[in-house]
Amino acid sequence: MEDLWRFSIIFEGLVQGVGFRYFVQRVSLRMGITGYVRNEDDGTVFAVFETDESSFNNLIEIIKKGNGYSRIYNMNIKKEKIIKREFNDFFIDY
Repeated sequence: MEDLWRFSIIFEGLVQGVGFRYFVQRVSLRMGITGYVRNEDDGTVFAVFETDESSFNNLIEIIKKGNGYSRIYNMNIKKEKIIKREFNDFFIDY
């Protein structure tokens, strides 16, 4: 079994008002990745993903391609090792 990581990401670009959070949620749930995504007041989107590194890399490739409306210009990623998942699902935080 691969190590479990918590990835915290700030997505910058055209990521609000274009269905980006719903897209991230749908892809994450399909891949069995837990965590959450939310809009920030500064126009960015913040997300937390709990998964192994390989699944995270696959997820990010899909997210970077976008939903046809979103455009990511920059991603600030932080990674920390975890022992146990904090989340049981992937949800949109309001």
